[in-house]
Amino acid sequence: VEQRAIGGCAAERAEIEKILKQQLHSVFLLQRSTIEQVLYQNLKKDLLRKMQRKKRELNVKEKLRLLHESMSDYDSQVRELRPAFIENTERDRAEQRLSKLQWGIHELPEAKEMMAKWKMERMRKLGSMRQSKGLAVSLSPGMRLMFRPPGLGNFQVYSRRQVGPPHNLNEVAMGLLNDGDVMDIYNKRASPPLIKFQPTVGIDVSSG
Repeated sequence: VEQRAIGGCAAERAEIEKILKQQLHSVFLLQRSTIEQVLYQNLKKDLLRKMQRKKRELNVKEKLRLLHESMSDYDSQVRELRPAFIENTERDRAEQRLSKLQWGIHELPEAKEMMAKWKMERMRKLGSMRQSKGLAVSLSPGMRLMFRPPGLGNFQVYSRRQVGPPHNLNEVAMGLLNDGDVMDIYNKRASPPLIKFQPTVGIDVSSG
């Protein structure tokens, strides 16, 4: 009877110990998740703050340095909370989530807004530099179309006009020359092509 009582007490203690470990494990996982979330938000702020300070997207070395600092904080905080019987601290899960954040930080709305702002600042700065130098260069594409029907070249018509919006005018030129019966000495052919199309680029240089 005494041995049966001792065996029953041991089984009861084992069951209580098992329940306590399960509860402690659940508390640890909740605390670990909280640590991960706090580090996620801190890493996000650090990455955005460093981008804002440097006014550019961070390079690989800069991102990895911040990630390693976050994981070091994770290890130290989890170590203080982990019960001795727990081996898996879910470090891989935390590292994967934080790594995904640091590699894709430029895709966040806050980062895109900053990069768009920097682009506008660079464009304004470039425009100011051009104005300060007193020199502006603009290019306007166009086309030239020439009709060359049969003849000896005794009749010629040429027309040119500008098309498109005022801030980006394109020039279109059309001409007619009846020299189709005259040998094309430039291309070494018996006669020139009936229609010749040639793209053009107009260059406008102005000084202030």
